[in-house]
Amino acid sequence: MHPVLSTPELLLDIFQWVPIDQLLPVALVNQTWSEWALDLKWRTAWVPLEALVSILGALGTIRLNNHL
Repeated sequence: MHPVLSTPELLLDIFQWVPIDQLLPVALVNQTWSEWALDLKWRTAWVPLEALVSILGALGTIRLNNHL
């Protein structure tokens, strides 16, 4: 692979044009692309705030119960 295709800034610029549902196949190309494609996929993933708060609350409860 040409070294230019391993440049993080270039990969992120290119991957931003890839539809979200196509980032997983891009991530399977090689290890370098995988890191940046999955990073972008998680950054753009939509998770309702209420769901995130409930998950974090549950994790806090689990941790507190394990330390008692």
